[in-house]
Amino acid sequence: MAGIEVTALHKRYPDGTVAVDQVDLSIGDGELFVMLGPSGCGKTTTLRAIAGLERQTTGDIRIGDTLVNDLPPAERDIAMVFQFYALYPHLRTRDNLAFPLRAEGLPKAEVRERVEEAARLMRLGPLLDRRPRRLSGGEQQRVALARALVRRPRAFLMDEPLTNLDAELRADMRTEIKHLQGKWGRRWSTSPTTRSRRCRSVTGSPSSTRAASSRSARRWRSTTVRRVFSAPRSSAPRR
Repeated sequence: MAGIEVTALHKRYPDGTVAVDQVDLSIGDGELFVMLGPSGCGKTTTLRAIAGLERQTTGDIRIGDTLVNDLPPAERDIAMVFQFYALYPHLRTRDNLAFPLRAEGLPKAEVRERVEEAARLMRLGPLLDRRPRRLSGGEQQRVALARALVRRPRAFLMDEPLTNLDAELRADMRTEIKHLQGKWGRRWSTSPTTRSRRCRSVTGSPSSTRAASSRSARRWRSTTVRRVFSAPRSSAPRR
């Protein structure tokens, strides 16, 4: 499968605010790609535009060989994990995980198998019959991650996916994400802040993982996580 290509992406809101300005990104097949930058530099807006949840003002987005500018989210075959979970409050954990699979019309046996696999991976077994209001913030984040995993889409988009997990579980999930990326060969794009703890929480260490870093909506540069740590253009990434 080909990668994700973002060309001259621009998003201006009706009040004149420019959230993203002429962003170009190229995410290769099976690649873990990290977007680094402070709040307000356009990371979440860019991810939402790729997923089809935000309509860009101008610019093109391609997934594989398909121009997806006019495709609704359901037809892009992308899963997105939100920073604030976005779980269905009236559904149990089990049904939150199963919901996208049932919407696809998958056989009951396959739905059950995928839900059990994701629950095992995210250690959700004891929580499967609880509704979101009975889950802690970290538990809700694990459910949100598991709901993305069950779909097995062409690409995963994650908006600070491990922020609310404790240190031990964060380390475990970091390892599992890297394992799943290698196993499934999907593209993963994630947007931690510039702080080293959050960057490490996704990549595991300042490795050769490719990244795009920015201090504003207008200035993005291609780099690697290793370079951000070893030769940052400002002190922010090391904080």
